[in-house]
Amino acid sequence: MTLPEDIHPLNFSSIATFIVDRNLSPLYRNDCGEALLKRGDALRLVHGRLSARDKAITQRLNEVVISIAERCTYDKGSPNSWFAIPRANRLPLTLLAIPFRLGTRLAPVTQERAVILLIQDPDMPAVAIPALQQLFGLTPREAKIAGGLAEGKSVDDIAAAQGISHHTTRSHLKSIFLKTGTNRQTQLVSVLLRSLATLNAADLLV
Repeated sequence: MTLPEDIHPLNFSSIATFIVDRNLSPLYRNDCGEALLKRGDALRLVHGRLSARDKAITQRLNEVVISIAERCTYDKGSPNSWFAIPRANRLPLTLLAIPFRLGTRLAPVTQERAVILLIQDPDMPAVAIPALQQLFGLTPREAKIAGGLAEGKSVDDIAAAQGISHHTTRSHLKSIFLKTGTNRQTQLVSVLLRSLATLNAADLLV
C-alpha cells in the first residue's frame, strides 16, 4: 500500500515499521521492515498476514493488535504493548505496538483502525559511518572506531578488526572525544546513539 508523501520519512528510520490492520495484514512497511521480512528469521508474511516463526508469538501479536484496534482510545493515554521476539542463534527483536487511526493526513481516508508495530533489531548497525564523518568531522578510521563503540564493541575488538594496535586506537579515540565534545566512552556512545547518524544506518553504512 502506498501512503502519502507525509509518511515517507519513516523510511529514514533504522527501526522496522509496519502499519497493520486488525488481521495483521500490512497496510504499510518501511524499507527496514521490508528487509526484516526478507531475512525471514523472525517475521514473515503468510497468506498476506504478518506471522512470527514462533506460533505463540504470532498468537500474542494477534491478540495485542486486535485489542489495540478494537478497544483503545486514540490519545496519549492509549494502551500499548512491548515484547521480545526470539530468534535462533541471534539476539531477539524487540517490538512495540501502538494505535494508529487511518483517515488522518498520514493515511487514506477511512474510519478503519490500525496498529503501528515498531521493531528494533539489535544486530543492525547502530550508526551510519558516513554520517559520523559529516556530523562530527571524523576521519574514516575515526568514524569506524566510533561506530564500533556505538555497537558495544570493546577497544581491543575494534583494534583487531581495524588491524591497528591498542595504542593507536586509543590515540584515535582521544581525537574522537575532542571532535564530539565528549571525554569518556559512555558519554560518546550516548551522543552517537542520540544523533541523526542512527537514521537508516543499515543503508548508509560503508
